[in-house]
Amino acid sequence: MLRVASQRTTDADWQVVTKEPKGTSRRSIDLGPLVLHALREHRRDSESERLHYALLARQQSGLVLVQLDGQPYHPDRLRELFQALARRAGVPVIRLHDARHSCATLALDAGLHPKVVQQLLGHSSWSVTTDLYSHRVERLQRDASQRLEELVESSDVSSR
Repeated sequence: MLRVASQRTTDADWQVVTKEPKGTSRRSIDLGPLVLHALREHRRDSESERLHYALLARQQSGLVLVQLDGQPYHPDRLRELFQALARRAGVPVIRLHDARHSCATLALDAGLHPKVVQQLLGHSSWSVTTDLYSHRVERLQRDASQRLEELVESSDVSSR
């Protein structure tokens, strides 16, 4: 489980601010085996780097993505790293926050219930999610209508 307990952002002067998430944004998210594997590899690699550079006095922030000395990255630096990875992977360069929208779109396209997507994103209600992604929800409704028709047709045939 990943626990969203705080958020790091910047203020008007680009100073890092750590604060509590708003409303229902404080949440736990179930992680699948691929993500868990990647996180374990990242931890192993981080520990290996720490030992390699003999940084025994490394700070323990509890954060996943930190610099070699354990200090958290500035949010702007995370943005730069994310965009550099996108360029290296040959995929469109987007804002880090846009990855959240991509996740929601992919989840809805995969048929996840909007309530599940709402909980994943930390929206206050699933109506917020459906309002933001109404174009995807409409497609889900069309798919649902088609599936219901197929069920009705197959039960009509079998009852004759």
